[in-house]
Amino acid sequence: MSGCPFHDAFSEQRKAGDAMPIEFEGEEITMLLGFEAVRDAARDFRSFTSDTPFRVPIPSEETMRSVRQLPIETDPPEHSQYVRLIKPFFHRPRELEYVARVEAILREALSDVMLYHEIEVVRDLALPLQSRLLTLLFNMDESEADVWTGWGIHVFHDGDGEEKGFMLEDYINQKLDEAESTPEAEDFFSVIAHAEVKGRRLTRAEQVGFINLAFAGGRDTIIHSIGALLVLCYEQPEILEKIRQNESLVDLAAEE
Repeated sequence: MSGCPFHDAFSEQRKAGDAMPIEFEGEEITMLLGFEAVRDAARDFRSFTSDTPFRVPIPSEETMRSVRQLPIETDPPEHSQYVRLIKPFFHRPRELEYVARVEAILREALSDVMLYHEIEVVRDLALPLQSRLLTLLFNMDESEADVWTGWGIHVFHDGDGEEKGFMLEDYINQKLDEAESTPEAEDFFSVIAHAEVKGRRLTRAEQVGFINLAFAGGRDTIIHSIGALLVLCYEQPEILEKIRQNESLVDLAAEE
C-alpha cells in the first residue's frame, strides 16, 4: 500500500456505493468513486453522454469559447470518425526523429535557464518550453511559439477569461483562413482546414473545435505539470536522486 495519506481518501464514502453527489462551484455533480465505475461510465455513452457542448469540462466553459471541442464532446460513432482525422499527429511522438528533437529542445531550454541565478519557473521555463514543443507536435514553424508564449500562462483564464478565450479563437480563425487559401500542407492547421468527415469538409465550427481542444489539452496541462514537477523535485530531492540512480524509473516518473 502507498504511504500517501490520501491513498484512499474516499474509503468511507465508497462503502455506501460507487458514486456520491458533491457541490462544485454552485452546481451539484456526481463523483464516481472507483476505477470500474469510471470505466463502465466511459463505455456507456448512452447513459453518460459526452454530446454536451461546453459541459464536458468542469466547470463548464460557455463563456470561454463559442464552439464544441472535438472530438471529446461527441459520442460514438461520430467520435471515432473525428479521431481518425488527427491520429497521425498524436502518433508522431513514437518516431525516433521526433523524440530526438524533443530531447534537443529540452536540453536547450534547461541550459538557457541554468545560466541565471534565479528564474520564474512558469513564465521563464514551462511556458516557452511548452510552446516550442507544441509547434513540433503541430509540425509548424517554431516562430509561432513566440506568439503563443505572449498569451500568458493560461490562454483561457490569464486575466479576463472570456476575453482570452475568444482571442484564441480569433487566432485560430486567422490561421485557418490562411490554410484554406493554400494547398494542403503537413501542419495541423492545414490538415484540419482540408479535412473531410462523412464525405464532407469540416465546417468552420468543427475546425475551430479541434484546434481549441488541442491548445487546451496540450498547453495549460503541460505548463502546470512542468512547474509542479520542479517544485516536487526541489521539496523532495530524494525523489530526483532515486530516478538518477535508476534510469528505468524515468518513463514512470514522467507519466506520474
